[in-house]
This record gives sequence, structure tokens and C-alpha cells, in this order.
Amino acid sequence: MITIEEVKNLEKLSRINLSDAERTKYAAQMNDIVDYINEITNLDLGDTNTESAHNNVFRNDVNANALGHREKALKNAPDALGNYYKVSQVIKQ
Repeated sequence: MITIEEVKNLEKLSRINLSDAERTKYAAQMNDIVDYINEITNLDLGDTNTESAHNNVFRNDVNANALGHREKALKNAPDALGNYYKVSQVIKQ
């Protein structure tokens, strides 16, 4: 059971200030959560198979020319320098 003292300790660790009413409210809510977890923990799952079939949902990592031809991609760039996009300086030295 979560006590008011434990809520006060969490309050101190979190560096927040709670009223007495909030401490009581949060202690009750945390106790409800703990009770629910205990309920789930105590479920009899019998012969339930806890392993599910795992399928790889990711595609193979294939080297593809995603942007098409380099020249085509650079043609859409506001400014290019050789084979690279030219952008404004972001970090000043």
C-alpha cells in the first residue's frame, strides 16, 4: 500500500509541491494502479502460449538510388556545389 509518507518522498524527489488533498488523491490513485497490477499478476493463464509468432516486418536493407539520378536531384536544389547541396552556414565559428 502506498502511504502519504511515500507520496511525500516522491514529491521531494520530483521537486514538486502538493497540497494535502493532492497527496491523498495521488496515494489513492497509485494504490489503484498497484492493485490492478496485482490483479493481472495473479491471473491464471493456464496453458496459454505466451510466445507469439514473430515476423520480420522490416524490409531488407537494399542499396537503392532513392532520389533517382544525382543530376536530377541536384537540379531541384536551390544551390549546388559539385555533387552536393549547398546550404547556408548554420553554425558560426
